Amino acid sequence: MGVKFGKLKVLQGVAALSAKQEEDNAVTSEGVAKFDRVDDIPGGDKFGHKRPQEFIAYLKTVLDKPRYAAQVLDVGQKGMVQTYLDGDQNKKISSAYGFKTIQMLGYGKDGQTYEATRYLDDSNKKYILKLLSDYAKRFAPQTKLFFEMLDKCGLKVHPMIQRNIVIKNEFMYYPLEEGPYTLASDTPEIMIRNFAKIATLNKWLIQHIGMCFRDLGFSNGKQYMCDSDE
Repeated sequence: MGVKFGKLKVLQGVAALSAKQEEDNAVTSEGVAKFDRVDDIPGGDKFGHKRPQEFIAYLKTVLDKPRYAAQVLDVGQKGMVQTYLDGDQNKKISSAYGFKTIQMLGYGKDGQTYEATRYLDDSNKKYILKLLSDYAKRFAPQTKLFFEMLDKCGLKVHPMIQRNIVIKNEFMYYPLEEGPYTLASDTPEIMIRNFAKIATLNKWLIQHIGMCFRDLGFSNGKQYMCDSDE
């Protein structure tokens, strides 16, 4: 079914947003009370460290960033992103920005995607956490602008749009409500059904906010994301 485009305004970038980058509040409380003392951090009275006084001194400087403080205490190291080497000597993320990773779901030109829990949240509550590559960070302002446009739309959004995404300068995340993977198939009938869903999404976007998405990998002619089994 065809779509009547009419006269559409083309977005020529978001200079207004990029000219004044907002401070990345990646480690702010977001609804969690700030700590008053190091001992208030879960496990704060039981941890061990080679230089505990120096470590305690650092923790005192991040009490206003409770999730990050909990991460630092758990890992025993300061730094927003913590890594480790797996059995094949590949560098993986163990924790980042107040999240603790469960498994890597995939990686591509946009960054690395993980299933994770969040410090100071219910341990059974899981999230999708995407650490943005330098390439993807260039488009973070456009992503924020897109969701602002949806807010102003005043309509019920298309069901394929993940609406509860939180976008930061270095990463984005949203609650995981179902399993992290959706099975795909090269069966023609299923492929056509999936393509039709994307087509209806773009039709909705064109009708309501005058834009749609095309990402065909213009630099290399392909799109990809590698899963944990490469």
